[in-house]
Amino acid sequence: MLTRYTKTLFTKSIQVAMFFMTTTIYAQNNFQREWDHRYGGTKNEKLKVFLPTYDKGYLLAGSSLSINDGDKTQGSNGGWDYYVVRTDSAGVKLWDARFGGSLEDELTTVLQTGDGGFLLGGFSRSGISGDKSEANWDQTTHNYADYWIVKINAQGVKQWDKTFGGIYEDKLNAIVISGDDGYLLGGHSLSSMTGDKTQASFGGPDYWVVKIDASGNKIWDKTFGGNRNDQLTAMTRTKDGAFILAGHTWSDQSGDISFGNRGLVNYCDYWIMKMDAQGNQVWDKRYGGAANDILYSIIESRDEGFLMAGNSYSSVGGEKHKLIMAR
Repeated sequence: MLTRYTKTLFTKSIQVAMFFMTTTIYAQNNFQREWDHRYGGTKNEKLKVFLPTYDKGYLLAGSSLSINDGDKTQGSNGGWDYYVVRTDSAGVKLWDARFGGSLEDELTTVLQTGDGGFLLGGFSRSGISGDKSEANWDQTTHNYADYWIVKINAQGVKQWDKTFGGIYEDKLNAIVISGDDGYLLGGHSLSSMTGDKTQASFGGPDYWVVKIDASGNKIWDKTFGGNRNDQLTAMTRTKDGAFILAGHTWSDQSGDISFGNRGLVNYCDYWIMKMDAQGNQVWDKRYGGAANDILYSIIESRDEGFLMAGNSYSSVGGEKHKLIMAR
């Protein structure tokens, strides 16, 4: 059974606050509120992404259950929908937009594109309905999600949407620019070699990346994983034009995973893999302790190394050298 570790804030509305910091020689840093705003309707909204935009404004993106009330100008298409709010530099709302089909659609990631628009990404259980123009590969039970991306312009108007997946569960978690006017979509997939998925599962969900062009047309896809669950949560493009795929794994040394589990079988470790621009594995590394270590984010540092961040339940051991206790 697929094990998921998520930390999602359920709120009645989306609320944002900006702060500034003043520092003196004789006092500790003082934080003062500069402004705050609330965005939402009468039902639940989940904020997933807070993105500074090229024109010094912000895009807030997540999912919504609300009808067209409160700050929300469009009603739900059915269940959760993608929901985005565009603001100026002071947090004043410029526009909002909703995208979804007749079932559940949840946004997980956003990328601003070179034309000033945005590429919204997440997963959808909806068939052709509402804003969704392509059917899921699971057209019988509607229990399984596929990757769903929506391209919008700078005013929030939909330009196109695309669905990618196989017969089982496929969840998109990250989008990066590929460097050739296209994009790389990354998440995890439980699907066998069906639909858009050209490689079989190693066992449980695997990392699944899909390369698309600027219009959303698929170029290739790749599957990476081991004999148990492998969940991709983040990606970054490196200075040499390659990509780092990052997440966590429960797998043993198997498949594409070169290192054994740091703890017991039921615990996961960080797992990162470097992939070249053609989708070939270059190397992989595993980090963790005796318990669960769950990776959420990765960036390339100035010295061409990498900084990873996530949660750890492990004591000292393996790659974990310091135990930090909450006070």
